[in-house]
Amino acid sequence: MTTSRDIARNTLYLASSHIVTRLLGLLVTMVLMRYLGLVNYGELTLAYAYLGLFSTLIDAGLDLALIRTANQLPDRLGDLLGNGFLLRGLLAAAGYLLAAALLPFWGYPSQIVHLLRLALLMLLLLPLIMPRLALLVTQQIRLAAALDVIVQLVNTVFILCAVRFGQGSGAPVLIAQIAAFVIASPIYFAYTRRFLPRPLSFRIDFQLWRRLLVQSWPLAISGMLYVFQIQVTRLLVGRMLSATEGGWYTAAYNLATSLSALPVIYFSSVYPLLAKYYLTDVGKFRWLYRLSFKAMMMFFLPFVILISLTSRQVMTLYAGVDYLPAASLLIGLVWIEAFQFASVVLYYTILAAGQQRVLPWVASVLAVVRVGLNVILLPRIGLAGTVVAGLAMYGAAFIIYGFMLVTRSYVLDWLRSLWQPGAAALILAVLILITRPTGIVAWVGGLAVYGLLLVVLRAVKAGDVSFVRGLIGRAGPE
Repeated sequence: MTTSRDIARNTLYLASSHIVTRLLGLLVTMVLMRYLGLVNYGELTLAYAYLGLFSTLIDAGLDLALIRTANQLPDRLGDLLGNGFLLRGLLAAAGYLLAAALLPFWGYPSQIVHLLRLALLMLLLLPLIMPRLALLVTQQIRLAAALDVIVQLVNTVFILCAVRFGQGSGAPVLIAQIAAFVIASPIYFAYTRRFLPRPLSFRIDFQLWRRLLVQSWPLAISGMLYVFQIQVTRLLVGRMLSATEGGWYTAAYNLATSLSALPVIYFSSVYPLLAKYYLTDVGKFRWLYRLSFKAMMMFFLPFVILISLTSRQVMTLYAGVDYLPAASLLIGLVWIEAFQFASVVLYYTILAAGQQRVLPWVASVLAVVRVGLNVILLPRIGLAGTVVAGLAMYGAAFIIYGFMLVTRSYVLDWLRSLWQPGAAALILAVLILITRPTGIVAWVGGLAVYGLLLVVLRAVKAGDVSFVRGLIGRAGPE
């Protein structure tokens, strides 16, 4: 029996692993931006964007479907992994052929096409990480988190060596990543075999294929459309503007989204409880929904304010003086993330309510909004068009998700959750504008002042603390 204490402990392992891998990724990005230069780094980001555009075909929502099915059929975990590997391998081959066939239509110069072809080789390697799912299903979360860090360490060492000896080109970086992936992937295979109830089987079972595809298609389509609009935006920037501006956009985007993993980590523990209480206790469901919205806003709003007011210092520290033109872009992108943090609570609430079949249609509308506005605005107002398109998309997402759940009580819940973090962030912004502290003082002192303001405004009440303690003690299955 799994309680929320177990969920919290597992989330802590995954969160710690994610923080370490993010920090290593941040180190690699900072080195690449400085040593490759604006043009070479901009071209490399185009290769990553093109890879990301087609890697969504490889996932296709299979991870979630495999985990669900494995919990229903634990004795067939070996069969599920084998069939999942074959199915993902088929999707990988299809994605590679499609991506390679479409390359000539983008009109990129030969050196960029070479990078794109090199990056696409990683598509064929993605099925190799399938065994990691067995560690999640068998609740070997601590081991999975440790292996994730080891794999990222290998990847980091290989990339740093490629930068050191690659003479400022992006191609050695991609080759190093491919080599690291080939070497690190068997680690998952070696450890997974110890926890399978039966040996891994690669015998095709079309009934399992059908079951996996039926379960995964709504989230698969919505996930692919979400990644599609992100990667297409990066490709459009590089195509309609320049590789240099593509590098500026990628640097600002990566920095703005550096905290975007928080909702995933948070809801990996909270979503099972939302889904449970939606069916069993409406009062707890509403309280947890409101608490989740408040948690997202309390965490992110001070970072939005501080990054907005110190964007030049932050961008210089992160990427160097060559990327200072991206400082104003960073301000717009970080406000886009604020909308994303707000809408993600509604997204998981909709999943808990069992309305996931509408998500592909919503994702289609949002993708059209963002990509369409980028096509229209990029040639006219440059990188500012990406900000307008992003704000329009997440604003539309928040409105659509809100209307799907809208009742008077939900609106009141939303307002009650927002006003205290919003008021504290507004006061913090005014204080920084009046005192004009240096960057480091603004961050250290600003976060301390924000925490004090939350206490004064009673943003976290005793009832919230008691409710969370109750969840930890009583959240196991009935």
